Amino acid sequence: VKIPCPHCSFLCSPQIQLCSKCGEPLPKLDEYYEDSGTGTSDISTVDYTERNIIHSIEKLINKAIPLKEEFTVSATCYIKEGDKITGLSLFKCGLKTLPREILKINSLKNLALRRNNLENLPKNIGFLSNLEYLDLRLNSLKKLPRAIGLLLKLKNLNLSSNNLVEVPDSIGELVMLKDLNLSNNKLKNIPESIENLNSLEKLNLKANFWIIIPESIKILKQQGLKVLL
Repeated sequence: VKIPCPHCSFLCSPQIQLCSKCGEPLPKLDEYYEDSGTGTSDISTVDYTERNIIHSIEKLINKAIPLKEEFTVSATCYIKEGDKITGLSLFKCGLKTLPREILKINSLKNLALRRNNLENLPKNIGFLSNLEYLDLRLNSLKKLPRAIGLLLKLKNLNLSSNNLVEVPDSIGELVMLKDLNLSNNKLKNIPESIENLNSLEKLNLKANFWIIIPESIKILKQQGLKVLL
């Protein structure tokens, strides 16, 4: 069993306290596996099949999560590639926090949590190091953790229709990001670090009525970035 570092996503041995790559502290195992009801003493006997994780989330939201062939953001479902879960959508499930079980599905590429009541994201969101698509539209997010910048494979990030008043500088570390939707929030400015998103093709800033557009975004727009205001 290995656990991902919340700072750099490097997979580390549970026997060490500091990440062997970046040197930052690792989470305690009893905290990481807290939702399973087990501690570190019997970690080797735990069967953490992804189906067990799905079942735990089903109990939490009190509804079934069916296996589908195609991923959809407007229904509750999950998809697999081989024996790995690569997509999970929890649509309108009344979630106020991200279920910690989700952070154990390191194979996730697509995660949609539309129409919930999420107020924040966990600081260890970087555990989901293979995410390429993250849809958090229609929630109640006021801010994002700096760890959002650890999702280095992310290509599409939808944060539309939340209560965001700011975006962390670490957003500029998402160098593979192609589509960033920040529409219908309460943003007054966006960080200059967005100019580092060399793969960005579309930036949606609609309905942020008091936003001030930095000069760097104006330059990117002249260079071909599609900016919606």
